[in-house]
Amino acid sequence: NHSPLLWLQDARSKSASEDGHSKCSYKDAKKTVIGGVSDGWVFFKFVAEDDSKKGSVAFCADFPGEDLGGKWEDKTLVLLNGEEIQGELERWVEVKTLGMHSACYSHSGMLKKGENVLGFRAMEEPMVLKMTHVLWQ
Repeated sequence: NHSPLLWLQDARSKSASEDGHSKCSYKDAKKTVIGGVSDGWVFFKFVAEDDSKKGSVAFCADFPGEDLGGKWEDKTLVLLNGEEIQGELERWVEVKTLGMHSACYSHSGMLKKGENVLGFRAMEEPMVLKMTHVLWQ
């Protein structure tokens, strides 16, 4: 199954988007998909146009602000087309402030022409992923 079942959309994101629309005339909306250890997998399907395998996929997420007792990559599985990539990610940007930890990571070279699948699963407490963006080229 390639859709979030137990993963939830963050109510705070909905509120922030509504405030942005009404107060600042924003056109976009922030949507966050949240999942922890008991929530299983979440998969994102996307179509790549190039068959050169040189394309890239990226994602951004809010990670737990507390100490996880190690790196988030050690407590999370990230699959691209069925292959584990969490140990091969390149960090784009990272922000840590007041208990918040947001970061974007990318991976290049494993996209195929046509449908691709990117999956995430938190594997060890207290890991909770809050996915905010998935991008590809």
